[in-house]
Amino acid sequence: MVQSDCSGGEGTRQAAVVHLSLCPTAGECSEVRKGGMTASSVNWLVRFRGLAARPWGLIASAYLASGALLAAISAVVTIYRPSWLPETAGAKHLAMLAAVGLIVGVVRSIPKSRIRLRISQINTKVEILFGDLFAQEGHKAVPVNEFFDCELGDCVSDRSVHGQFILEVYKGDSNTLNQHQRGALANLTGEEVGRKKGKTTKYPIGTTAVIGDLPGARYFLTALCHTDIDTLKAHADVVDLWQALSCLWKAVREKSNGYPVNVPLFGSGFAQIRLSPQQLLRVMLLSLVMEAKSREVSTGLIRIVLYPPRFPEFDLESIRKEWS
Repeated sequence: MVQSDCSGGEGTRQAAVVHLSLCPTAGECSEVRKGGMTASSVNWLVRFRGLAARPWGLIASAYLASGALLAAISAVVTIYRPSWLPETAGAKHLAMLAAVGLIVGVVRSIPKSRIRLRISQINTKVEILFGDLFAQEGHKAVPVNEFFDCELGDCVSDRSVHGQFILEVYKGDSNTLNQHQRGALANLTGEEVGRKKGKTTKYPIGTTAVIGDLPGARYFLTALCHTDIDTLKAHADVVDLWQALSCLWKAVREKSNGYPVNVPLFGSGFAQIRLSPQQLLRVMLLSLVMEAKSREVSTGLIRIVLYPPRFPEFDLESIRKEWS
């Protein structure tokens, strides 16, 4: 078990203009899996909901498909003049053409649920998909609060990725998790804070505890959120988010050993968020690219795993275009 701390202390933090209330409870620092939901893919109903959210894209795609089809048919007719083709195209033929164009447009407009990015500035491979974080092959990153709490309840929501990690990986055994975390953080000195509930040792944002002995199945627990010692409510800002991601990528570089690393959407929660999920995804990618430009983060795959019911809130095709 190993640890990583690249926080650099409070002196490295610039004044944050935008402050985000990212987490309603200390554990809700990332995408949640409601009611233990373990959807591994986006079903067609959810995908068509995403299509309905962007009707103009459907109309434009259908129009372009119809135009392209008409141009192709016109070229064939002009060059070859097939004997079976009627001299004048009637309403029925135009309707058939429109129907074919609509079908092609619908198929082309269905939002993607999985993309691979080929980012020219770096060699690190990046994949984005919708699914169950804990069902993916390879290492997993888990955003946690600055106290590395282990108890479900007021300190860690069972609906957060942090809470699901405790339930699925440790079967709710907070004592064993606490022992593993203490071993991973043994070389770090935290700040002792009086607190009515939960752990009392606080670590800098970005501190990453790497747990697990198997080379390809480790868990990167990264401190993302501050915690109010009275209300137990968690909060973070854009600087915290960037700091946590930067430290995560450094730990991945040191400890992933070329295996895939699965990362949830950092910074998403139930409270009012001033960055949309799409914007948070862009921040994650920008952070990864900036870190990889100085030195490659991983020889393996970085896989960003998104929560399936949030599918309509993302546009992966625009992300692909931005980063290709």
